[in-house]
Amino acid sequence: MVDTVGKIKEELVEKVGTTYVTTSAQNRYRYEDGLIADAYSKDYCLHLTREQAEISALTRKLKRTILVKTKLSLLETMTLDELQTIGSILTNSEERLNGGN
Repeated sequence: MVDTVGKIKEELVEKVGTTYVTTSAQNRYRYEDGLIADAYSKDYCLHLTREQAEISALTRKLKRTILVKTKLSLLETMTLDELQTIGSILTNSEERLNGGN
């Protein structure tokens, strides 16, 4: 299964090498992260199950939506409680990224 930021399609694995997996759509995906090995292609990510692809597609779609909608005018309309909630979420994510809890 492959997701492209919100959309899922099925590809069959045709070749398994030491660094890449090649599918029926002639796409090569890296073992290390599942991302397509073509710098000019869309942002495809390979998954073994439909459930993994659906979760990844939804996650990536939400991240994209958050990045697009985040602008200063929107932040200025938020209450202190809303801003603290977002700040807490970002702090927790940074700690996970840096090897914390």
